[in-house]
Amino acid sequence: MTIRNDHRRAVAIIKIDFEKRKKIISVLKKLDLSRSIIRGTISFTLLIQGAWPKLNEIDLGWTSIDDEGLQVLSQANWPLLEALDLTFTQVTKKGVLNLVLKGGCHNLKVIKTSWNNFANCLLKEN
Repeated sequence: MTIRNDHRRAVAIIKIDFEKRKKIISVLKKLDLSRSIIRGTISFTLLIQGAWPKLNEIDLGWTSIDDEGLQVLSQANWPLLEALDLTFTQVTKKGVLNLVLKGGCHNLKVIKTSWNNFANCLLKEN
């Protein structure tokens, strides 16, 4: 299951009761919130609640996520997350490095950071 570029649908899923949300996120493999209006850390706090056992890709490109949002995301339980798109966001190199070094996304291999003020791509090897 993939949620593509539909912030209202994603927020609706996040806000529904726990049992229904648990069923949906248990099969979700890709979450595309690119170009969505995401304001404040509360959105990211809601996003990290619960386990996302099959989630392997998140696209947050062209959103307002910043280092504070990344810090919240670093607390998530995403055991299979391999790719994170942060294209044209407000994150800094310090925020990305903090996520990679201290975050709970241990299988993270690719972080896209194109159109930011630093490197195009970071790769973390095990």
